[in-house]
Amino acid sequence: MPVSPLSSSPLGSADNQEPARARGARLLLLVLCDKWRAPVLLALEEGTLRYGDLSRKTPGISRTMLTRALRDLERAGMVRREVFAQVPAKVEYSLMPWGQTLAGQVRAMDVWAQAHESDLRETAERLQQSRSRKNESKEDD
Repeated sequence: MPVSPLSSSPLGSADNQEPARARGARLLLLVLCDKWRAPVLLALEEGTLRYGDLSRKTPGISRTMLTRALRDLERAGMVRREVFAQVPAKVEYSLMPWGQTLAGQVRAMDVWAQAHESDLRETAERLQQSRSRKNESKEDD
């Protein structure tokens, strides 16, 4: 299994005090907690793609954010970047085996989230309003 950039993190250590039940989910969220990593993973689930194809399959992503997401996923051992020695340069991106297994889980989460989208939006709005009220009360103190 590839070495994750999180392995040097206290969250990656097996001897921390975090409950075992939550540890895996928290690590997964740390890897995915970025607006663009999951959509890039899902685009690559369809197969090997070049940068421009990835950009078209991920509407709304800027070049900077696509590059950052690809680099993060490559560093995490989920995405393979293959450079071909030709002119003009050709670069292809594909999922590594670990990325393929994660993409399947992200797809399942996406299907669930789409089925519950209105409830999720309401919940997210309530959480945001609650945080805003807490921040306002702290400023009043």
